[in-house]
Amino acid sequence: MYGSALLLLLVGGLAVDRAGLKTGRFGWAGAVYVVAFSTVALKELCAILGRAGLAVHSALLLWLGVGVLAAQSLMVAFLGTPRAGTAGVGLLGLMFAVLIFDALRVPDVGAGSRRLAGSLVGVGFVAMIGCLLHVLGRYDTNVLFSLVIAMKSSDIGAYLGGWFFGKRPLIPHVSPGKTIEGAVGGIVLTIAASALLFPALGGGRWSLGGALALGAVLSAACQLGDLAESLLKRAAGVKDSGRLVPQFGGALDMLDSLWLGAPIGLWALHGLEAA
Repeated sequence: MYGSALLLLLVGGLAVDRAGLKTGRFGWAGAVYVVAFSTVALKELCAILGRAGLAVHSALLLWLGVGVLAAQSLMVAFLGTPRAGTAGVGLLGLMFAVLIFDALRVPDVGAGSRRLAGSLVGVGFVAMIGCLLHVLGRYDTNVLFSLVIAMKSSDIGAYLGGWFFGKRPLIPHVSPGKTIEGAVGGIVLTIAASALLFPALGGGRWSLGGALALGAVLSAACQLGDLAESLLKRAAGVKDSGRLVPQFGGALDMLDSLWLGAPIGLWALHGLEAA
């Protein structure tokens, strides 16, 4: 819950410069912010993958990921068109091709396959940030903030639902603290947040019915993404991804629910626009 609140404050860095506030985009300040925060999270991910037995070429994955996100951030900042998203997909494919070649060079087939699997997880992380950047490029900061707040509402709703009503474990071997009641609470709060935010801040693109459907889809995706990171951390034998902020966890912990929520959210925004 606390990580969710902190993430909302950090995402505010996207609109640091006045130009971003006026145009609905972000400039140099936002681009630098995205790359810096993503770099910390990607370094944490590399460490977790190594401890989980999916040892990746950390330096290669880090530099490729940072390069792709830096390029896409700058394109969104100064072009602000869907072309930035298209270019991002191409760069992501090139990144994965390089990582595949790196895995093929490992003499031990088993080790190479594990490196390839870990690299795919890293590519998925970069793709998640790229989806958020694509939302910003296609729409504006209001839509991006609405999407992020709706996704993190799933975390907060699950926490509160589990705290007050939680009795039945959801998937105890992955995350013992998560409950079915908490999952329901996450869905309810995400639907409520979506119903409030998207019709009001979406510039008329989403109806109330579309926003309700968007909230339901988002929460399901966010909770699966959260469980995916929990699985990796359990395999790695760690509770938090890092110590970016004491007692709050690492950067990756703040982004866990966005892993699947961001691409599903981007798809749902397109599909439900003007619905």
